Formats: sequence, structure tokens, C-alpha cells
Amino acid sequence: MIFEYAAPAAQTINPGESAIFTVTLSSCPCGCGCVRHFDGESGFLLAGGAGGRSGCGCRQRTRNFFVDFGANVGIPEGGTAAPVQVAITREGETLPYTTMQVEPAVGELANISRATQVPIWTGCCQTVSVRNIGTTPITMQNANIVIDPRRRGG
Repeated sequence: MIFEYAAPAAQTINPGESAIFTVTLSSCPCGCGCVRHFDGESGFLLAGGAGGRSGCGCRQRTRNFFVDFGANVGIPEGGTAAPVQVAITREGETLPYTTMQVEPAVGELANISRATQVPIWTGCCQTVSVRNIGTTPITMQNANIVIDPRRRGG
């Protein structure tokens, strides 16, 4: 039940925008629907599974998804030198512990990667994406993201 997506072609991502993933490399053969994505979009809808109830009537459990992301990034030719800052987001909010930063020369690429657990409330669906959280447009190439709802660690 491992889901893998890629974006091999170079793309320019403006500040506040997310990477577009264009190729599904592998998806769940059972069709359980715990990860949903359309090629050509930026978001991955993660389903937290069936909702359980505690004694107070609230859903208090989460389902962790192991998310592993990597890409080559840089400042496009003609751009202004600045740190490249990318992070994994959940529902549009940056997960601060996932911030990746490099400072390649203009026109050059550097590799970034991050692997982490992303908790999703049981019974809910939330969208995860990879966003440019810096202040300048960036180039991203050969992006790859693996989402595993079974794996523990990070």
C-alpha cells in the first residue's frame, strides 16, 4: 500500500504555490482510497480511516502517514539570489518541522529532501502538498513523493 508520485519536468513555483505532480508511479491495488490524487494537481487527499469514539464522544485518534519527499530546486536564470525554502503542508498550513532550505547559485540546482509522519484525524480527510514558502520563484525538477499509510518512523 505505497503510493508514489513524480514531477520529472522542471516547473516554476511562485511563492505560496505548491508543486504539481504529473505522474503516478504506484498506487494501492486494492483501491482503499486512503490516498487520492489526480495527475496534474498539487494536493494529496489523505483519509484518516473509520472514526472511533472515546468515552466523551469525541474522535481523539489520528492515523499517521509516512511522507517522503525529494527534489532538485534552485533559483531560475535571471532570478535574484535568495534562499530556496520548501515545506510539506497540511490543509494549507506549513508543517514547520518539514521546512527544507538551500542556497544554490542562480541557475544551479540543489537537492532537498524530508521524510516525516503527517497525522490525520481519524474519520477525516485532509490535503497534503509541497509548497514554496520562500519569497522568490523557484525551479523544481525531478520531484518525487512517497506516501505510506502503514510505515512508522520519520
